Amino acid sequence: MTPPGAPLPTPGTPRGGMGTPHIVVVGYGPVASRLVDELLPAVLSGAVALTVVGDEPNPAYNRVLVADLGVGRTTVDDITLADPAELESAGVGLHLGTCVRRVDRARRLVHLSDGTPVYYDRLVFATGARPVVPNLRGLNPDPKLPVRLPEGVITLRDLKDAAALHRAVLDGRRVVILGGGILGLEAALAAADEGARVTVVHHGPHTLGRSIDADAGKVVAAALRARGIKVAADARSTAVHFDGTAPLGEVALAAGDIVPAVAAANGVAVPGAGNVAPPGDVAPAVAAATEPWFSALELDDGGTVSGDLLVLSCGVRPRTELAAGSGLPRPRHPRGPLAAGTPRPQCVRHRRLRGGPLPGQCLPGVQGQRRAAGADRPRLAPGGVARSIPGRAGKSGAAAARRAGAGHTPEGARH
Repeated sequence: MTPPGAPLPTPGTPRGGMGTPHIVVVGYGPVASRLVDELLPAVLSGAVALTVVGDEPNPAYNRVLVADLGVGRTTVDDITLADPAELESAGVGLHLGTCVRRVDRARRLVHLSDGTPVYYDRLVFATGARPVVPNLRGLNPDPKLPVRLPEGVITLRDLKDAAALHRAVLDGRRVVILGGGILGLEAALAAADEGARVTVVHHGPHTLGRSIDADAGKVVAAALRARGIKVAADARSTAVHFDGTAPLGEVALAAGDIVPAVAAANGVAVPGAGNVAPPGDVAPAVAAATEPWFSALELDDGGTVSGDLLVLSCGVRPRTELAAGSGLPRPRHPRGPLAAGTPRPQCVRHRRLRGGPLPGQCLPGVQGQRRAAGADRPRLAPGGVARSIPGRAGKSGAAAARRAGAGHTPEGARH
């Protein structure tokens, strides 16, 4: 129970008085959004207080649809899963665009990057996963550490990545996708269908090597080529080349389009980058790059694959550093949940369970989240998992979310 004088988050102090259990959720991706939706009745009744911390400035959205967003097939509003104003009015404390610096388990305090200490009775880590950035010369000197990607290189994980892909597609530019998995091929097909010139580079004899056999892989490769996509199979990448220029031009934006996250010639960020555009806006294109821009991917045979945008689709790794830094033991097996230590921090699994859902499904995360928060089992549709959740969970999307089950996402929640 919240002790007298314990610090509470501002703005958006969660509903609940003295003696009300306070749940803090670190991470605001699809799984965390579903957990919040399930806990709202308890928040509204005053049975619990709830605070959510997310490092992106945007509310939770369906991350698996970022590629569709990047090629213009959907909008930010359509893939958004929650309405911050509705949640705050219901009594949920929101800290968006904020990171957790450290967890003081002895005092049950979460210290945020804006200096706010937040007391918790129960702490849920829904930090999800980060994309794997391969150790290529000129790109990533240490793949175990977070890396700032250079200009023209994206992982297609967030709205800024979608904006970069959107620009390349609109201009019909050359997009190189490194990785032959499901998400990489989905992005390749979507970008090619919308006018980009796409090349898929993957290490292995055939695409989807972890999912299908060699004969089926040949069929997939033939289908990709029939759609105008070049495929470089069994190709090991060794380096990334850059030059000092970037694509130029302007593009008119329709309502709901994404403002490209690009830099102006003087190095000043374009206002509104990564946000939803109002009707009639014109987005400045990338001017002369202030940093080197991606130009080619080098292969181990000495050949290169030229392009204007490199999309890394090389898998993900769980984001366990915050939990590990809090003193929680690491899992003995990667398919299992992270162990929970006292006083009551909980970590939610997002990877495959033996004999359970396949990688890329939210169901294990949803079940783990609700167990961590002390909630009842979720009501899921037959089959357990749907491909996506359209609409907003805070409005009409809530009913759709419950009917569809947990939204499909490649990695689960993201902090």
